[in-house]
Amino acid sequence: AKIAKEMFLVMYATGGVGLAAPQVGINKKLMVYNESGDPKKWMQEVIMVNPKIVEYSQATDVENEGCLSFPDMRGDVERS
Repeated sequence: AKIAKEMFLVMYATGGVGLAAPQVGINKKLMVYNESGDPKKWMQEVIMVNPKIVEYSQATDVENEGCLSFPDMRGDVERS
């Protein structure tokens, strides 16, 4: 829980909505996420540990995304 709390602090400080542990030098299957990106909306925080995709759709969606590892880069990303 301590690592996840610290990851949320980093994520919010950099204006992100999600952060994976390897992005901050932690070799774990761990991700934190808050769609709003607002620390005041802490009830929307999600912590994923050892996540697995158990179901997916053939449908796709394209969103413009950024990456905290490369702060000024953005691009359209297609996901299913």
